[in-house]
Amino acid sequence: LETIKANIMRILFRNPFTIWFVWFVRSMRILLENRNNKLRIGYMTNIIKVNFGFCNTLYSYVSLNNSNIGNYVYIASNTKVWNAQIGNFCSIGPNVKIGLGMHPTDFVSTFPAFFSTRKQCQVTFVDKNHFKETGQVTIGSDVWIGANVIVRDNIKIGDGAIVAAGSVVTKDVEPYSGVS
Repeated sequence: LETIKANIMRILFRNPFTIWFVWFVRSMRILLENRNNKLRIGYMTNIIKVNFGFCNTLYSYVSLNNSNIGNYVYIASNTKVWNAQIGNFCSIGPNVKIGLGMHPTDFVSTFPAFFSTRKQCQVTFVDKNHFKETGQVTIGSDVWIGANVIVRDNIKIGDGAIVAAGSVVTKDVEPYSGVS
């Protein structure tokens, strides 16, 4: 009986119309909250705990979480931004991944059940966290980040920097420098 109930709930809440409707309602709420900021939200863009500046454009399937976005910033399609502070006049290309979390490399295991209480795979073997899984990313103003870039947690990208398409940013980027 429980399995039947679970399947019915999954059908009701995971069908395409319901997913679209939830996205639409959330987007309308965010647009109303930012009605004086000239915010544009693309199709199926997901926004959780984000502060916006003026005149921001988010293309389709963008995922933003726990971040602050400056003025005149665009974020292209299929980009994920977590735990970031983004300055003004930034251009962020498609398929960019910024600050998605970390695993320890000098611990008993890299598997989360051994260091995290968050139960990423439904179980944990610890009663307290032994590793900080997320860090802040800081991106200055007038930064261009090309397509398919990955920016690791705890990175600072200085003002005016250019990060070339396909780069993996593993250390801080100096202002007005380029990364390829």
